[in-house]
Amino acid sequence: MTVDMAGPAVIPAVIPAACTVDDVWRVRGDWRGLRAAAKRLRSGAAGPDSSAVVAALVDAAAALRHGQELLSAVLERVEVPMTWHPGGRLTFFPHDAADLAAIRAAQATARDIHARLEAALARHRATLSPR
Repeated sequence: MTVDMAGPAVIPAVIPAACTVDDVWRVRGDWRGLRAAAKRLRSGAAGPDSSAVVAALVDAAAALRHGQELLSAVLERVEVPMTWHPGGRLTFFPHDAADLAAIRAAQATARDIHARLEAALARHRATLSPR
């Protein structure tokens, strides 16, 4: 799922490094799975310590879902022509330096969202880690 660049011959000198759609515009985590696990714990006969785990699962799922919504919005706002290929690879067609700057800015914003999401999830790791 590589992000390719195609464009005029003058563009290749400033093309950003390849990245993957999964690495940049998808969260690393299964928010639906976390939410389902919380629901199973709530409905089961879990012990008294389960409320902290359920809360951590619910919070982590919400953070992942919101993070994905943000990442999707960033990609949707890139106003540079692109094509989707089988397997999820994107090819951008920047026409000028402004288009390249828009792609780079979107990648930087996505990486910032990932970093903030990682920081938000870090506090749940101790609760969710096996003892």
